[in-house]
Amino acid sequence: MNRSGDSLDYFFRTFKDDWDDILIIHDDMDIEFGFIKYSSNKGSGGHKGIESINSMLPGNRAKRCRIGISKPPEDKDPAEYVLECFSREEMESIDILLKNAAESIDVFIYRGLSKAANTYNRRDLLGRGEDKLKGERHGTIL
Repeated sequence: MNRSGDSLDYFFRTFKDDWDDILIIHDDMDIEFGFIKYSSNKGSGGHKGIESINSMLPGNRAKRCRIGISKPPEDKDPAEYVLECFSREEMESIDILLKNAAESIDVFIYRGLSKAANTYNRRDLLGRGEDKLKGERHGTIL
């Protein structure tokens, strides 16, 4: 089992005592590759690292930036899938995905969780024109 909560526990005991300034960034198989989603006060969704963090944090208060890695093929064990390298196609897109994800984190830092969520949730960060908002289109960030 992933023990991310142990590291955060050490961090808080050593450096900090307030969860309000912390953003947990992690992968999520339930989100398509190229998309991110900001949230807070959520359960783990089966993510072992988040289960570990939530076990040491009362009330699931962590603010999260979930980066989509897509679901594994049906014949693939999810535990193995999350440890595999990205596909060639994904590797060709990773730079722009990370650049846009970093810009979204700047929005989180300077404007807050709500603004980051409203701007980036369900938005195609790879510029494929596949935003997941009903009838709404956004310009591509390049």
